[in-house]
Parts: sequence; C-alpha cells; structure tokens
Amino acid sequence: MGEGMMRYSIITPTLCRPTLKRLCDSIDAQTNGDWEHIVVVDVPPPKFNAERQENLDAVQKDARRKFHYIGKPHQNDCGNSARRFAFAQAVGEYIFYIDDDDYFSDDNVLQSLEKVTGDWAIFPVLSRGKRCFHDPPGIHKTGSCMFVSKRVCQPIFPENNDYSADGQVVEALKKNFRYQAFPDMRPLVIYEQANHGEFEIVPEAKRKSRGGLIRYASDGLTIDWNDYN
Repeated sequence: MGEGMMRYSIITPTLCRPTLKRLCDSIDAQTNGDWEHIVVVDVPPPKFNAERQENLDAVQKDARRKFHYIGKPHQNDCGNSARRFAFAQAVGEYIFYIDDDDYFSDDNVLQSLEKVTGDWAIFPVLSRGKRCFHDPPGIHKTGSCMFVSKRVCQPIFPENNDYSADGQVVEALKKNFRYQAFPDMRPLVIYEQANHGEFEIVPEAKRKSRGGLIRYASDGLTIDWNDYN
C-alpha cells in the first residue's frame, strides 16, 4: 500500500464481472490523483470459474492500473467481510465504496468531493437513466451513501452482515455520524445493472410488511424512510 495518508481509498468487492474493467477505467481517468483503488475478490472458490478469471485478468494486465489486488479474504459469500478486509488495508482519509457493476459518471467525481468535510456525504446517482437522490431519513441503501470518512467505517460494517442488510449500515450512520447532503450536485455514480433489483415505489399497503427494504423510486423522488417503518 502507499505510505502515509491520502485523500481517497476506493474499495471494490468484486464478483469479477466484465463490468469491473469499466469501473477501473472510470477511476483511472480521474483528474484528482490522490487515491488508491483496493479490489477484493468476493467470490467463493466453487464459483470462481475461468470466465471470472478472464475478467480479472483483463483488468490486471494493464500496467497503468493503480489498484491493489488483494484477493479473497474469506471462504463464505459475504460482501461486508470483503469490505472490512479492504478497509484494514486502506490509508485514505475518506473511503469510497463502489461495486464492480457501477462506475464514476465522469473524470471529475473525486474533484467534486473535495468540498466534503463531514463524516459521510450523500449525492445524487443515476440509476437506469433516472436521477435519484435520497436525503435522510430517506436513505436506506449504502449505494446512496457510499462515501464516508475512515473513522466511521469500522463500527458500521459488521462481520456477519451481507449486502442484503445494507439498511442496518445506513441506520448506524444516521444515528451516530454527521452527514453532508449535496442534492444539487450532478450524479456522481451510474448504476446500470439489473441485479440492483426493480426500482419501484411500493404501494402503501405493502410498506410495513416489506420492513423498509424499498428500492430507489423509479421517478427519482425522495422517499421518506419513516413511511416504511
């Protein structure tokens, strides 16, 4: 790892999908070079096939890459164990968690985040062509608040918490740490993959039964978290 503190540590738990290359390209293109990219393979050995290896090789073979390839920390299929493993290696003042099927919207994303001084930042994202922004208490997914200071990370990502329980992480953030919201900022991250689920507004009758696990609103409107509890 690099010596001393830097501004950003970008952490990607990867399933070794073809989209990893697109993400790495978007990070390498950043005008702000004060970053490291930590990539952790988050695929159990039985599922790590030749196709995944090929996708990983396509990224690694580029000598210009500025990422640290760490490997698989655990045998179980648990996303947050990979996040925690990468976090232990990180030297950045801020941690930017981004999955391998998402990517930065342009080459000035990190430059735009230089104004952040709080413990975590909330900014718009572009999901299936829809501009989405969720101001607390509406946030419930880490995809909406993946940019956090290093000091808040350790307590919010429990070892036995998989990706489906991201809402617990967000609740811990909302309860314990100061946030900065940037609703007028352009979307910084683009979500395109179908595996993010159906982006929907759940009918009122189903809200309580769904336990608050509501996806982004398809029309980009802010969702009030209190409506879903």
